[in-house]
Amino acid sequence: MMKDVIEEQLYRLEILPLSNIKWKKFDLCLYSDSSNQEYLNAKKKIRECVPKGTSGVYILTNKEKVLYIGESEKNIHSRLRRHIDKIYVRTDSRSDFFKLKEHQGLLSIYYWSLPPNLVDKRKNIEALLTNALEPEYKKWDLKNQMDRLETAFSEIDQGFN
Repeated sequence: MMKDVIEEQLYRLEILPLSNIKWKKFDLCLYSDSSNQEYLNAKKKIRECVPKGTSGVYILTNKEKVLYIGESEKNIHSRLRRHIDKIYVRTDSRSDFFKLKEHQGLLSIYYWSLPPNLVDKRKNIEALLTNALEPEYKKWDLKNQMDRLETAFSEIDQGFN
């Protein structure tokens, strides 16, 4: 129910739909097993499409499915390049999500360069969009948190037996 109220407000404020004029969009084709040149091309495309110093929020989608929602106070350009690194070069646990085949391929990237009077509201906008659009990353992260909690409780139970 709250999700519906938030989504309705996002439409009323013209933050949604992503097809509105506020959002800029470009596409990247990313596969973790592709060549180093494709990795460099993806980073170049971000450089060309997102001006350095752009503040705001961004959304990564794959086949109309929202994968990830993020924000940056000073440089969406850098944040997006770090997401590309998660697919190609990073090995930390956060990169595992982006290495899953169903989260690769043709990705559409939307970003909204916020006007100066809204930059300090970017985290609020990100949180509301996350609630309304339910990105796959949040579901994946919550499942991993639940799995870790289950493991911890299981270890406690084993200690009592």
